[in-house]
Amino acid sequence: HFRMAADDLQLASGRAIRKDERLGLNLIRANRDPAVFGADADRFDPRRQVPKRVPSSGLAFGDGEHICIGKRLAAGAQASVGANGILAAIGIALFAAGVRPHPTQAPKVNAGTARHQYLTYPVVFT
Repeated sequence: HFRMAADDLQLASGRAIRKDERLGLNLIRANRDPAVFGADADRFDPRRQVPKRVPSSGLAFGDGEHICIGKRLAAGAQASVGANGILAAIGIALFAAGVRPHPTQAPKVNAGTARHQYLTYPVVFT
């Protein structure tokens, strides 16, 4: 999802963005940035504490006028409110039930997607 810069600006990193420059956000890398989410940023952790400036659901749901209409249902309210969305609730319930990757059946990744979506992900419960 690309956007065009409305004005010239300079990022905190020092990078200059020019008006009408085409910009894109790599959600996979942004939502797994170790500088923000810690050394285990690639690990799913629905209880992870994030800095106040970071949405608890990451950036995948967008923000402002482009926010996903289903964000509150899927991800819940901000962590400070203490309400989990349905996706976090399902994940927490699965982990509480002892879900683990299947010891002999490997997941199958859909090679046709950029986000590495699984066709199958066999699990067992302990």
